[in-house]
Amino acid sequence: QGNWLGKDVGEVDSEEVLNGTFAARIANDYAARSVLAETVRPLYNEGLYLGFERTAPQVTVGRDGWLFDSMSLTRFQRDDTPEIIERFSDLLARLSASLEKRGTKLLFMPIPVKATVYPEMLRQSVPRDEVWRPLGASLEERGVWVHDVAPSFDKDTHGLIFNPNNSHWTHETSCRTAQATAEMIRQAYGEEGVPGAEIKGRIRQGRKQPLLGDLGKLLGFRENSRAYNSVLYPYQFIDGDDE
Repeated sequence: QGNWLGKDVGEVDSEEVLNGTFAARIANDYAARSVLAETVRPLYNEGLYLGFERTAPQVTVGRDGWLFDSMSLTRFQRDDTPEIIERFSDLLARLSASLEKRGTKLLFMPIPVKATVYPEMLRQSVPRDEVWRPLGASLEERGVWVHDVAPSFDKDTHGLIFNPNNSHWTHETSCRTAQATAEMIRQAYGEEGVPGAEIKGRIRQGRKQPLLGDLGKLLGFRENSRAYNSVLYPYQFIDGDDE
């Protein structure tokens, strides 16, 4: 934690100390964290967005300020995806069987990425990631206990599923999915069959608080700047009563 000198220069050995490589890495790290760099970097980020609608490569800005993890848009668009699903399913089935022999039941939950649930919020058309559905089916064929989250992720029924300005589920989605998982375990084992204690789920009520989000932070805008307000401000706060 913190901004101490040399924080992110990585591992070092004695040879790098003696030949000056370590000193150069510290100098570069210090320059990147200088007051000038910290002042100029947000202005540069905002100028790229306002002038050219370009952002950090890790973030894709969608419609109405929605943000997406760029990697998730292409992660599963590969020719060998079916083969990867088969290999992964075989490995997980072996793991599940091994755990069961030792008295542990594995419950696996494939989940969709944000762009799969909200393709209409992307500015460009991308192939939809449907890996989670064939993966779940492939695992069930091999006898793996799978939780189908589709009912919990039905936006027509439940409204907002993912937070618009980050890559995470809303509090309601998390609670709903956890309760559905607990119910699956109840049905399989009964209240007395689960080691430890009976399963309870509850919604925690919290106070209204800022929610910038992981993807919002990656944009690197100054708070309350024009770019910040146009992209992030509409979704900056969550309603505490719904948390």
